[in-house]
Amino acid sequence: MTNKKILLSFLIVFVSSFFLYSCKNEKVDQGQDENQNQETVAEEDFSEFNTYTDKLAKVAIDITQTKKFNEEFKVNYKTYEPEGTGEADFKAKSIKKLASIDDRVAQEGYKLVLVEISIKGNAQNVGRPFTFNQIGDYPSPQFVLIDKENNLSQIETTYFSDIYTVKNNMYELSKISMDSPDWVHTAIVFEVKQDFPEKLALRFTNPQGGTEFYEINQ
Repeated sequence: MTNKKILLSFLIVFVSSFFLYSCKNEKVDQGQDENQNQETVAEEDFSEFNTYTDKLAKVAIDITQTKKFNEEFKVNYKTYEPEGTGEADFKAKSIKKLASIDDRVAQEGYKLVLVEISIKGNAQNVGRPFTFNQIGDYPSPQFVLIDKENNLSQIETTYFSDIYTVKNNMYELSKISMDSPDWVHTAIVFEVKQDFPEKLALRFTNPQGGTEFYEINQ
């Protein structure tokens, strides 16, 4: 083999090796970027999930007042951004079990509980929460089912609530703003385990930041 052929073969091997090395490093860098992007997205998803998680679901149930069905009552609640105090009126009208809603049934081992309510905001309310169904970092006052023995409170199941309200030409809770000054009649539906108590309460964060429950009795 001549010196030229040897030199040419060496150059071909060198260029091929350099090209393969560059491709490998590029794939590693892309993999690192993808991992970093996935971590960033995961952090953002967790943050959003955390914002819309019911952080009061296991708070100690402190019954500070007792109300009756069809009794109108007022609460002052904590607002955020800016921090302050809001005011809203409530009335629980009825509570009953449902076998199904528009042919939809609860999952096995669960039941559906319907609660008809009336709510009214105040035109002076500002900041968060914006609507009557908010949870997470800026919870709104809302009706819940409670298990006092185990300190558990259960919020409405939006899927079933929306089916019921749309079918019956009512406003969904998510569309009723805290600054609405008029009474609005609507309904909420709970999908809870069969043995969960059918005990209703209004849960809210008071202006001092504590969680209160007004129990609703027949």
